[in-house]
Amino acid sequence: VKDNHQNVQFVDLEQLLKESHIISARSGSDEPLITKENAHLIKNGAYFFNTSRAHIMDEAILCEKLSN
Repeated sequence: VKDNHQNVQFVDLEQLLKESHIISARSGSDEPLITKENAHLIKNGAYFFNTSRAHIMDEAILCEKLSN
């Protein structure tokens, strides 16, 4: 879906993680957004900002991703 007025394209999480250079995550949910199953999709060199209060990414997964 594309909103021509805002030049915004909505995509699923998998495509967003694969293609984004900058990811800003904001969530009110306690459900993890980044899991062991999808963390590998984040492209190397991408910036990930967790601006939510929720624990949406396991710190062990984040450390593993950053060390690779």
